[in-house]
Amino acid sequence: MPWPAILPPIGKTARGDGVQPCLSAQPPTAIHFVGKAFPYISSRSGYTRLVDHVEREMPVEIVDGSSRRDLPSRLCGWASRRSAHQWYTTHSFRIEVDATVRLVRSRHAISHVLWAEDYLRYLGHARLIGRLNRNKIVATYHQPPEVLERVVLGARAARDLDAVIVLGSNQVSYFESTLDREQVVLIPHGIDTDYFAPANEDRSNGRVCLSVGRWLRDFETLRGVIDCVGTRDPSVSFRLVVPEDTATRFEGLKNVQLLRSLTDEELLREYRNADVLVLPYEDVVASNAMLEGLSCGLPVVTTDVGAMRDYVTPECGYMVPPGDVAKMSEAVLMIVGDDERRHQMGIHSRQAALNCDWRLVAAAHMELYRRLAA
Repeated sequence: MPWPAILPPIGKTARGDGVQPCLSAQPPTAIHFVGKAFPYISSRSGYTRLVDHVEREMPVEIVDGSSRRDLPSRLCGWASRRSAHQWYTTHSFRIEVDATVRLVRSRHAISHVLWAEDYLRYLGHARLIGRLNRNKIVATYHQPPEVLERVVLGARAARDLDAVIVLGSNQVSYFESTLDREQVVLIPHGIDTDYFAPANEDRSNGRVCLSVGRWLRDFETLRGVIDCVGTRDPSVSFRLVVPEDTATRFEGLKNVQLLRSLTDEELLREYRNADVLVLPYEDVVASNAMLEGLSCGLPVVTTDVGAMRDYVTPECGYMVPPGDVAKMSEAVLMIVGDDERRHQMGIHSRQAALNCDWRLVAAAHMELYRRLAA
């Protein structure tokens, strides 16, 4: 995995005492984490888990706009419309005002916008204020360039930042066209490898395929794969964790069970009881579902798009061309039909996830914070 030098050395496992971050630079006085978690993401997953690890080492403040509820709705609505960003809301503006006020009141702090696509539009204009107080602003972008062009009208909102964190190699050149190369930092998405872990007992009979999520998924290809695999081997079943409005896409298929509104424990059980993770994509940067499945030791069949090669190695998964139902179906059948292959691929999947353990990833973030604060 081509992760940059900012990541601490990765051993065979991320367990034990974790990784101690470099103390070569003066730490910031506080990290202001800007943004609000999304309710549809598992509480044991998602980017907010970064906060849990950083707060053990540095003072942390959560900037979620709750202290700016008194802002006039008309002002927030005007700012939202003026932003021209599809995902920027009135609440996004409240969060940015909250972050700006904290920049004014703080010294030598770091403001980190956790989801720049949703919560960053105006904060960069406060960079001068931040510099006077030795504060810095950094933001993380989660979406592929094609989505960013549509949602936030390009990388212009990032040009006033001190650094941008990207989660995949497919984002690097996109932001380097706007920022200096040293301002674009590639750090992988993290995963809780203690929680998302393989079951102690053996898996099922090798015939259960799991697919999770909806964003940028290629459901047309997934339906084709389910149909093709079911025709060639009716003993193979597919369990799909998808929203209700997606159910109609899979009508008429006999080897499918649709699952909705799972608890965290139920979702973990699905990963542990499955044999193969099947995730066709239209495009991708980092995928929570992918990391969760890898961490539970699942071999992966997915699409060779976006930053997928950053996270999935040939040893732990098959990556096929976009829309290729035949090749994806063949990959599924090869894994379910070979117990030894499936077992070895699962071992490599787990190791790939350990390379993205939150303890390692959080240490890389803290090293970046120290460099910015120096």
